[in-house]
Amino acid sequence: MDTRMLVAKVLIIVGSIAMLPGAIDPLEGAIIAVSGSAMVSLGVYLSQPQKRKLVYAGFMVLAIYFATIMTTSALGGWGPNAPAPVLRSNWWNLCFLLFLMGWYLCGVGVLFALAQSFKGPWKWASTATWGLAMLAALALHCYLAGIVLGVSRTPIETKRVKGALEAEKMTVLGKTGGDAQEQWMKSFGTEWSGDAQLWWTNAKRGDRLDLGFDVQQQGTYKLTAQFTKAADYGIAQLYLDGEKVAGPIDFFNDGVIVSGVLDLGSHELDVGQHKLTVEIVGANPRAVPEHMVGIDYFKLELVGK
Repeated sequence: MDTRMLVAKVLIIVGSIAMLPGAIDPLEGAIIAVSGSAMVSLGVYLSQPQKRKLVYAGFMVLAIYFATIMTTSALGGWGPNAPAPVLRSNWWNLCFLLFLMGWYLCGVGVLFALAQSFKGPWKWASTATWGLAMLAALALHCYLAGIVLGVSRTPIETKRVKGALEAEKMTVLGKTGGDAQEQWMKSFGTEWSGDAQLWWTNAKRGDRLDLGFDVQQQGTYKLTAQFTKAADYGIAQLYLDGEKVAGPIDFFNDGVIVSGVLDLGSHELDVGQHKLTVEIVGANPRAVPEHMVGIDYFKLELVGK
């Protein structure tokens, strides 16, 4: 046996073994599967068996899949908890079809490569072992596909507080600094109404954020709200139509939690647009001084006419 064929056989065997963890976990094992398919591709290039193009095609598809999951991971990943709305669609799960296509193309190519690279008992032992591994992988993938399809058919329930003014949907009338944007919160828990909040970042002490809302009926309204607390959140003062509402609220906490429902008093409101203002007035001494603010919702309850 010449050195070229020996190296080819080693690459094919080691590469095919490396592909197996990817079959078990297409996400965490993706880099191992791609590396394994690359080794197999180099092995069949050296040994030149028939059907080697199957291995090449499988490697290319796996490489595309790996590039896709790395790109989406850099953007926060896909799924219901993804920070970017475009990545929350279940259609992203079709990326797993790329993995399956690449893995099985490469796997069938390995069968041909083993059959042509070995002779006698080694030929039958190697092809039978790899064939059984592929059948086991197929059974696992069919089982997982059933789970995924079952989950995708299950409606994802989103908790919403009845009558709440979802802060991330409110009109931003103006701000003196920072960026206000919607943040998906389901990765932190299920306590946020609508699974999201209005996230005010990059602001500093003294900056103000104005939010608008409409009142359809004149009367006395009880104002409540829920916010987010975290290690890098600041202390804020609230205003309703320019008048202070309660005292400053400290949003510091070691972990990311909801504040719980806060009673902000009762207020006489006329029909028309009104303004809620959030002013950053400082930060807890233990907080990371980023002065962030997270607003889940405000709620108005008519208590008198």
